[in-house]
Amino acid sequence: MGLTSGTKLGPYEIVAPLGAGGMGEVYRARDTRLERTVAVKILSAALTGNPDLKQRFEREARTISSLQHAHICVLHDIGHQNGTDFLVMEYLEGETLAERLKRGLMPLAEQLNIAIQIADALAAAHTAGIVHRDLKPGNVMLTRSGAKLLDFGLAKPLGAMAASSAISSAPSFTAANTLSGPSPVVSPLTTHGTIVGTIQYMSPEQIEGKEADARSDIFAFGSMLYEMASGKRPFEGKSQLKIASAILEDQPALASLQPGVPAALERVVSTCLSKDPRERFQCAHDLKLELSWLQQSGREAKPERTEKGRMAMGRVWWAIPVALLLLAAAVALFWWRTPTPMSLEAYILPPDKTSFTLGIDDAAGPVELSPDGKKIAFVALEEHGLDHIYVRALDDKEAKLLPGSENATYPFWSPDGESLAFFSANKLRRVSLNGGPALDICNSERFRGGSWGAQGIVFAPDVTNGIFFVSPGMNSNRVQVTSVAADQTTNRWPVLLPDGKHFIYLATSHSMPGASAHNGIHFASLDGKENHFVVAAESNAVYARGHLIWEQGGSLLTQAFDPRSGTVSGETTALAAGVGYNSSTWRAAFDAGESGVLVYQPGLGLNSRQLLMFGRDGKSVPVPNSSSFMDARLSPDGRKVAALTSGATHDIWLLNLEQGTRLRVTFGFTSDGMAWSADSKYLYYSAIGKTNRIVRKAVDGSGQEITVFEASSPVHVSDVSADGRYLLFEKSYEHIPTTTMLLQMTPGAKPRPIGEGQIGTHFARFSPDGAWIVYSTAETGRNELYATSVLQAGKQQLTSTGGELSRWAADEKTIYFSTGEGATFALPITITSNSVEPGNPQPLFSASGLVPTGFYETSWDATPNGRRFLLNVSGDRLEQSRAILVTNWPARLKK
Repeated sequence: MGLTSGTKLGPYEIVAPLGAGGMGEVYRARDTRLERTVAVKILSAALTGNPDLKQRFEREARTISSLQHAHICVLHDIGHQNGTDFLVMEYLEGETLAERLKRGLMPLAEQLNIAIQIADALAAAHTAGIVHRDLKPGNVMLTRSGAKLLDFGLAKPLGAMAASSAISSAPSFTAANTLSGPSPVVSPLTTHGTIVGTIQYMSPEQIEGKEADARSDIFAFGSMLYEMASGKRPFEGKSQLKIASAILEDQPALASLQPGVPAALERVVSTCLSKDPRERFQCAHDLKLELSWLQQSGREAKPERTEKGRMAMGRVWWAIPVALLLLAAAVALFWWRTPTPMSLEAYILPPDKTSFTLGIDDAAGPVELSPDGKKIAFVALEEHGLDHIYVRALDDKEAKLLPGSENATYPFWSPDGESLAFFSANKLRRVSLNGGPALDICNSERFRGGSWGAQGIVFAPDVTNGIFFVSPGMNSNRVQVTSVAADQTTNRWPVLLPDGKHFIYLATSHSMPGASAHNGIHFASLDGKENHFVVAAESNAVYARGHLIWEQGGSLLTQAFDPRSGTVSGETTALAAGVGYNSSTWRAAFDAGESGVLVYQPGLGLNSRQLLMFGRDGKSVPVPNSSSFMDARLSPDGRKVAALTSGATHDIWLLNLEQGTRLRVTFGFTSDGMAWSADSKYLYYSAIGKTNRIVRKAVDGSGQEITVFEASSPVHVSDVSADGRYLLFEKSYEHIPTTTMLLQMTPGAKPRPIGEGQIGTHFARFSPDGAWIVYSTAETGRNELYATSVLQAGKQQLTSTGGELSRWAADEKTIYFSTGEGATFALPITITSNSVEPGNPQPLFSASGLVPTGFYETSWDATPNGRRFLLNVSGDRLEQSRAILVTNWPARLKK
């Protein structure tokens, strides 16, 4: 190790060495700016003179930086100082999968949980066009928050495979050790003319010196899964050549080593290990779904002994879901009348011509169980773009729309199950199931969950605030009951406990996960006398049947919990896998109750998003390297896209549409919303930290951020005028609902609201000449487009059949807009000296799967000439179109 404690690399202070490998040395370090622990990886001093190795080091940085996923190690920064190149990555505490395997066989539940998380990470990498090529137990870290895929140093973008000179058709082998134990292998640090990878986990095509693609990673995944299930590698040998021969010729039989292995799992492994890539799973997402089904089914089928039996089992395997659904549907309707020790599942579908909004940021409305467990409430989006709460009794096949719940989000039940509270139009509101108008309870800026007990309601009114208490009466005063700690930035998702005096909530930080050791579920009292940490988590939690339940790595975990002392005990058990999780809001879509009912939404949530470029004819092509973004804006010249990452921390990336490359623009938490300068050279966005600022930064990386406005709370940039004189942004005040503000960017100027000061105005855009503003508001009960003058008061309604996101054409004769559900229109307009006169909207195309728009998040944009349209589309519509009901969930607990 060449660096000593206290050495500085830029703002990073070396603390201690962690290890060394062929690519370089790794140290634990302290980020002196953000006061967090990081891992710094440097290129070995002995190798800095080798341009090929340095190029691989830089490739590793580019590869990792393009991946944003909960189960992939995060790259924070890259630097160069005094001839030393280094990466700054997420610091992970835990053990490698290789180290875990040394301690003995894993229980099946642990195997599946880890495998699903790794498969999910691979799916994200492959979607981004990246193959790992060195997947092995030593490159998987098991942490408190789940499995993390490491070391993409051998990865290479798919499109660059053919141009590589590092792969030879005549492979040569060298000796080294893997982290999973001593064995002759190919050195992970390859030299020119050698195979890239570690031999025990290589695919046959890699052994033969052919190109590796996503299916090669699936072969390596199968080798790891075999080792996890049996304790032995599938391919062994006393020499490198014998190992290579075994990979090319042998067909390992998992059941012969572990007779108790489920036949379904053996089939997954054997499919992954097929010699012919065409016979393997063709994508990691399908592999993940197969493993998730196996985990959810809870059936450990006995291994088959004959090929005939194996084929029969395959037919039964695919018949089980159909039979299970029919049985579960019948049992779910009457289960409380005839209690059963079984735990069954059934699908819940949204009402006809609607879709769930279970995990869509600010517009979400996850399924919530009534206190008696006999009804559910959820938000569904109708075809014409209006959100409503629906209520369904579990013994009724129809869900009923709840009048007065327009544009509702995050509903929750009253203790008697006769009313629902929800967030809408910057208010916490309530409505009775028996009829009557919705009543305002109090103001709420950007709601993050509530819970209603006998004494009142606890709720999180904003994203960077504590938990508050309020009486459910009309226009009540709210009282703060928790404060955000110094090393955290938010308290949210409170849930009252049975005594009505205590509650649990999530406290975490908008900086990188792990920035505080106290991020997780906390226990507190309404009188403020009690407040302590319970368990580490990055999601909401619920209490039911003496257990705390929360999400981690896509699985629902539970542990015994005492609601009086706020302490957990005993083992942690997994209840379900494949649970939808919104990493932007730290909200998993699930609920559980004392009645024994569990309901959750499966799916990938934000990780399944993909930016698509549409033509006026509705035909689309994917934007390269554009998965998992939550907000996107086209540059005025139509050549680039500024996109905001999803997750706990938001950063802006620049996607070059002509070159297919991506470049990180910001390295700190930014808020939703951004705007381009007219010349496409600058971006305006919100930088959130100790102060909240609107800044301007050159997209080519030159210069520093320039502050153009400071605010007392987070603001969200909407647009900047072509001449750079005016800025539009959305802002929440402490007791005033969100509205769009117009700022003249001159010293001392103060922002003013647009549209006669109307609240709930969103997605405002300037006309090309800067004289007019078009914006969206739902004052009629549905989002419509309105126009207002920059210099005069007043407003004009432009649409009457729905309109949400918009962009002016360069010639000012057309406004292109979307209804928010994927329907795109061209609206002819005529501008006079004091008005904007609309014509009849002309439909262009309709795209299914458009990600519903949040309060500040834009899922649609258009080029100024109206020839191309950018849409953010969900890649997993099946998962988003259903919820899963589980009866008698306590039966899944370990005995």
